This record gives sequence, structure tokens and C-alpha cells, in this order.
Amino acid sequence: MTAEVQGKEVAGTAKFHVDEAANRIEWSSDGPNSYHGWLSVSDRVDGSEVEVHVTTEREADEGEIEAGLERTLGEIVRLVRGAATPS
Repeated sequence: MTAEVQGKEVAGTAKFHVDEAANRIEWSSDGPNSYHGWLSVSDRVDGSEVEVHVTTEREADEGEIEAGLERTLGEIVRLVRGAATPS
């Protein structure tokens, strides 16, 4: 995989695992930052709840990781809402 990290293109090996029965995905990447995490979705009476855990040792600007998570979760919401719209 290739990603932009702090304005630089970085290539590396990443792992991604989907557990459909648990409504959970897990990911990790090789490298010095110990980057890994998971996302799970739980049913609720009024919709769904998404829980995300991210672990990294990478130095980041204040709020950078949280802002990236917010953008990613916003895109997930957009895609889910689009998929729920009848054609």
C-alpha cells in the first residue's frame, strides 16, 4: 500500500481482516510506528454505533489523527447512506 503521511508518500505492507460475523474490521501495517486498529459496528434501536480504536507511536500534529478519523467516518456515513437510497 501507499499512503500520504505528513505530506510524504510512504509505501509499506498493510494487513486488513474482516470478521463479518462480528461486524468488525482490523488493520495493521509494518513499520516503526506500531500502527494498528479496529472498527466495529453494533446495532442500536435508533440505528448503529461505530467504535474505532487506533494505536500508533507516530508523532502527529495536534488533532491530526482525530481529524483523519472524522474524515474517514464521515465518508463511511456518506457511503452507507448512499447504499441505503433506492435506485
